[in-house]
Order: sequence, then C-alpha cells, then structure tokens
Amino acid sequence: MFRRLNKLGIYKTKPDDLTPEEVKKFARLDIDPDSITWRRVMDVNDRFLRKITIVQSPEEKGTHVLVHTGPFTNIAHGNSSIVADKIALKLVGPGGFVVTEAGFGAYTGAEKFMNIKCRYSGLTPQCAVIVTVVAGRPLDRAYINKNVAMVEVGCVNLARHISNTKAFGVNVVVSVNMFATDNEAELNAVRNAALAAGAYDVVICTHHAQGGKGAVDLGVAVQKACENVTQPLKFSYHLDISIKEKIEAIARSYGASGVEYSEQVKASFISYIV
Repeated sequence: MFRRLNKLGIYKTKPDDLTPEEVKKFARLDIDPDSITWRRVMDVNDRFLRKITIVQSPEEKGTHVLVHTGPFTNIAHGNSSIVADKIALKLVGPGGFVVTEAGFGAYTGAEKFMNIKCRYSGLTPQCAVIVTVVAGRPLDRAYINKNVAMVEVGCVNLARHISNTKAFGVNVVVSVNMFATDNEAELNAVRNAALAAGAYDVVICTHHAQGGKGAVDLGVAVQKACENVTQPLKFSYHLDISIKEKIEAIARSYGASGVEYSEQVKASFISYIV
C-alpha cells in the first residue's frame, strides 16, 4: 500500500490523513473494464455443477468425506480436526465406522494422534491401520528385480511401526498396497514379518487398480479388529511428568537410548509448565 502511495507522490502513513483527492487517486474508480486482463483463466460450465452431490462419491456408494484441517505432521500434529471426527461419528451412528488419517506414518502422525489428539478429545480408536508397500518410489536399479532377502531386511522398519502402535493398546491391521510390479514371494515376506511383529491381521489390497472393490477384505479385517479390542487406550507418558521426561519417553519409543540437550534447549525447559 505504501509503495503505491509513494508512486502517487503521497507520503502519508495514516489513512485518516488522506485528503478526498488523495483517496480518489489511491482507489481509482474510473477503470475501463475492457482494459483489465488476467494472466490465467479457468472456464467452468456450471451446468455440470448441478450433477454434483457435495461430500459424496457415487463410485463408493455415498461414502461421506469430511476434510477439516489437513493431516500434515510437518506443520502440526498431523491429524484432521476433532470437530470433523465427532461430526463423522454422529453421522455414522453407534454401529458405523469412521476412518481418520494420521499423516507421516506411525512414527509421527500416529504417535501425536494418540498422545495429543485422543488425550485432549477423549476419542478412543478401536483399531489402527498401517499402510505399507513392498518397494517405495523412486527406486534404485538394485530394488527393481525380485529380492525377498532385501524385503525382509526392510521389514524391520515395519515391525517397529507395528510395535509402537500396539503399545497404545489398539489392534493393528497392516494394509499392503499391491502394485503390478509386486510378486507373491515378496508380498508373503511382508505378510509374515507383520504377523510376527504382532499385527492383528495383514491384508494385500488392490484398490490401486480396482478401486473400492480391492479394499473390501481390508474393511472386513478392520471390522473384526474393532470388535475384538482387549485393552484400554494407553499413552506414552503421563501429563504430570517434566517436559524432559516426556521427550525421553517419546525418544525411547523410537529406539533411542537417550537424549542429549544443548544448553539453549536446557534453558528453554523453564518456560514450559512441568
């Protein structure tokens, strides 16, 4: 705003100090509409909008989707809002199911979901689904060909995710997203490793190719897991311990033997309520 005022030869900083003439100069009302141009234009024919049913997907028989705050754990706690979850629970009723995402995997999104969101909201999950694939993308050439041994080595990471999630007292179902490049031996290696790590069930899912039809077995497994809850929800730490102890509890859950603090961090502890 000040740059525009300066270009007009006006060097005032308070709107109330502007004269009527200066206001007229600053906010031009005599613009010729034919002189306005746009760098980008999108033309949408609104007759197609009349066919849309808001928050429903006809391909999935009217499944509601509530998007309220995003599951981006690099900028926040990595979960959708408590409001969205409570609305969804009210919509589906006592016998329904609500799927809510914890972004960035079991090592951040899920941990914050349990320790922060569930603790604050009082919501209790009956099941956790960990999604995995045989091989990530992009791939080095060494990972393209069949290599069961390499898959088994990589499953150590998956096992830790399962262990950490089970520690909260929920049943864990592992969903293995299958792609055309996967082979049965490697898929079985993932399945066996997940079950050995304590997963309630492991489902090979083909919804990447088949849509909702390819995830029906996953839905059945989740329903069974929810119906067979045997433990209450557990948290990684109690609220009545110090911030230092909370950090160390989280670090241990990730496999750390300890935490080293800089002097600056140590000094900042005093600003937290402990």
